[in-house]
Amino acid sequence: MRRSLARRLAQRRAFTLVELMVSLVAGLIVTIAVVGLAKTATTTFYEQARLSTTESAVRAAAERLRQDLTRVSFMSTGNIQLARNDSVSVPFGQKISHSPPPGQPSRYGTTTANLQGIKITSGGSLALGADGPLGLSAVNLLTPDSIQMTGNYTTNDSYRGRMVGNGNDSVRVQVVDDPAVARLVAGASPLASVRNIFAPGSPSGALPPFLARVVDPRGCSHFVVISAIAADTAGATFTFKSASDGKSPVLKPTEDQSTCGASEQEEVTINPIHTVRWYIGQTSTPLAADPNVDAAGNKFDLYREIRDADGAVVTPLGGPQVVAEYAVDLKFGISVDDAASVPPPANHRIFDMDTNSATVQTWTKDASGTLPGGPGPQRVRSVRFRIATRAAIADRQDPLPTVLPTPPQYISRYCVENTSPCKKFARVRTIMSEVALINQAGMTY
Repeated sequence: MRRSLARRLAQRRAFTLVELMVSLVAGLIVTIAVVGLAKTATTTFYEQARLSTTESAVRAAAERLRQDLTRVSFMSTGNIQLARNDSVSVPFGQKISHSPPPGQPSRYGTTTANLQGIKITSGGSLALGADGPLGLSAVNLLTPDSIQMTGNYTTNDSYRGRMVGNGNDSVRVQVVDDPAVARLVAGASPLASVRNIFAPGSPSGALPPFLARVVDPRGCSHFVVISAIAADTAGATFTFKSASDGKSPVLKPTEDQSTCGASEQEEVTINPIHTVRWYIGQTSTPLAADPNVDAAGNKFDLYREIRDADGAVVTPLGGPQVVAEYAVDLKFGISVDDAASVPPPANHRIFDMDTNSATVQTWTKDASGTLPGGPGPQRVRSVRFRIATRAAIADRQDPLPTVLPTPPQYISRYCVENTSPCKKFARVRTIMSEVALINQAGMTY
């Protein structure tokens, strides 16, 4: 028995050094492969996450811009200077009450002299800080525009009420007269609800001067500046700023020999008018990039801001409204109804966003500089736009060629350093679209 046990023990062998080394090397190879695969998978995951974030940002921004463009001139006017009630080319419903010569289209002079549906400024974002201290827009051969749009941007309702006050300086709307007013004053605080519709984004306290349109019983529009709002569960009262010419904010019948106007206690409708501006600018402090990831001044955002009747920016609590972070490009083109090119369809002309930028700006110039039948913002029939955003982190060392020669620019990678040659590129996602300005379809004056 003892001998048999000894023999069995002698026959048992351990691993040799060579076998241990081979097994360790094999295990190491497998481990390296697994780590490499995991690293690749992790890198791919984060790259896709960054691309997904960039893609969703540009699509959300484009959709928001489409919504704003559809409201250009909605319950407003495409050109306050030319839509006068004595012009035979202005259709009913678009006529603006005014005095005979010298003729003012508003009681407020310069405050509303350039009230118009749309204004595009070629390269306008650069003037608002879209180039930054490193001049990255110039490095990437980009000249982002800015756009200003005017219309009713908070509601689809106009509110029926009556003129009150000896000087036609107020309108009173009541729940008993119009169901829409019940929606207007709904909520725990009727005043807050009304201010949110007529003066969105304005802080509590003094009311910034916001515009409104009053339509009289004769179908003429009057554009007024609201100076105060009072509201309760029964309705709301809008008080207007005194007109610069010393006359009634809402013209009275036969005043200045006009065929428009409203007398005290006559029924009128009132609706808000807002001006919004889109542009690309440097990032505000609350949304600054991590300095360990991106250099200071490299990050730009796409902003949407509301402006009051005086052109001042109404900044809500929390800072300016950011539509998309890491925005790099914003360009606009237009199609117009050109009265000088007849007959149709030759009068429909298209101006590209890159090669006709100066012409785009001419057609959307200030209303005070327009003439009947000539280029003017009211003759814009559609707007083409391009929005581009970049990934938050630069992860490429080489650019990709543009799709077409410069201009136009459809860049796929964005340089985030002002060096030559650039070795830090972030990937770009671009979206293009076109929106018909349906509220300006009949504006041929």
